[in-house]
Amino acid sequence: MPYSIALAASVRGCLSEIPDSETEEKKMFSALNFMVNGKTCVSVSGEKLMVRFAPQLQKKCRSGVDTKQC
Repeated sequence: MPYSIALAASVRGCLSEIPDSETEEKKMFSALNFMVNGKTCVSVSGEKLMVRFAPQLQKKCRSGVDTKQC
């Protein structure tokens, strides 16, 4: 399934607000990866997101969110 254009636009908007950062988009397979300062931070695949965050924020980021751990 191709990535959601609406979801990608939402991610794009959020990432554009990060000061002093360089954002790049790369299509890979059926997903769209968003890279910030050369590192993948968000991937949009279908209607799903894969998000990378600092390990020390794991509990805070997961609280109250429906997630599936790989």
